[in-house]
Amino acid sequence: MQNTPKEIEQANSELWQFFLLAFLFSWLMWLPGILISHHIISADATVLITPTIATVLKWLGGLGPSVAAMYLVLRQQGKTGIRNLFRRVRDWRLGVWYFPAMLLLPLLVLAAHCLNKLMYGVPFPQTGLLSEPWWIPVVFIIFLVMQFSEELGWRAYALDRLQQRWNSLFSSILLGCIWAVWHLPMFLTNGFGQYDYHLPFGQFLLTLVFTSILITWLQNNTKNS
Repeated sequence: MQNTPKEIEQANSELWQFFLLAFLFSWLMWLPGILISHHIISADATVLITPTIATVLKWLGGLGPSVAAMYLVLRQQGKTGIRNLFRRVRDWRLGVWYFPAMLLLPLLVLAAHCLNKLMYGVPFPQTGLLSEPWWIPVVFIIFLVMQFSEELGWRAYALDRLQQRWNSLFSSILLGCIWAVWHLPMFLTNGFGQYDYHLPFGQFLLTLVFTSILITWLQNNTKNS
């Protein structure tokens, strides 16, 4: 069913509020790390931003999208909205979609790295996981938990509203680009892989856009799980 102009206007307003809050929260948390990395301030010269606090702020910054989504849902829909938001996270009744949900994303990231190598000439990422395969389930669990810091915002909140105005493909590409820009401070901060390993932003952008398209496809075919 086509959305009314009023519904589209409301979705636009909610999107602007979400992106503003998500970026503001995360980038403010990551700002001390940027200043320390570029020797604008010294972590050893202030009691306010110690190395430990700077590390904690890096982790807290990753919560920005989910914090923004939960705040807006609570304000707009109350506790019922929050329960509905988390109910989608707990919905694991995927049926035949378990297979693509578990395997297609790694395969797509692999394809994106291959394409990045062809387009940008960057070396293919190296990992020691294959020589130490017992780490694979551990890393899987870590990344599964880490997604709660972002996906309540990007997918459970923003994607729904983007698709009220645009088709799934354009919504996915737009969200993938915004998702990549949100990560920009990580390219400027010591301690993040993007900075430490000199990851090209173009490579990162391409990977997230492809990933965003796949996640949208999976979400739309699993009743918004």
